Amino acid sequence: MVPKAVMIHCPTVLMYSIQDRLVPRWSFAALDINEAIDIAYILRMSGELFDRYILRFRGNVETLLVAYKGHYLQV
Repeated sequence: MVPKAVMIHCPTVLMYSIQDRLVPRWSFAALDINEAIDIAYILRMSGELFDRYILRFRGNVETLLVAYKGHYLQV
């Protein structure tokens, strides 16, 4: 889940929905396709900005969908 250091640095993340916002975005940030990113910034992005951000990773659509839904595929 979200590291304690992120919550201390940005306590407003505690007001966000865990299921609808934090888990999907944390799953996305944990993927190997990301470059070094600031997780606090990803958690605070508006929905529209986040959607535009993940469009950069279109080549990994299946991986993104799995991460966003919070499920893992059994391959």
